[in-house]
Amino acid sequence: MEIKLLRLITGEDVLAEIVDAGDIAYQIRNPLIVFIRPTETGVPSVGLSQWIPYSADKEFTIKNDRVVVESNPAEDLRKQYDRVYGSGIIMPSVKLTA
Repeated sequence: MEIKLLRLITGEDVLAEIVDAGDIAYQIRNPLIVFIRPTETGVPSVGLSQWIPYSADKEFTIKNDRVVVESNPAEDLRKQYDRVYGSGIIMPSVKLTA
């Protein structure tokens, strides 16, 4: 499962599984919008929400000319995505030795 962060020309940051990155369009599955939300402490945190919340569809097509940047998500962001759409199992980043 290849998860990418796409910055669209609208300014939206979409985190999604890339089904196909073709010459004309991206086919994505289970997209989430990435947003900054305030906290009680005043330190902003990252939130995830459904990209198109009232759609029954899970796969979408985005034309390539609507994508400004494609990148790999930060590890913490990827773990948040996996909590929503993955197995829910988050692997530790520290290797344990005996």
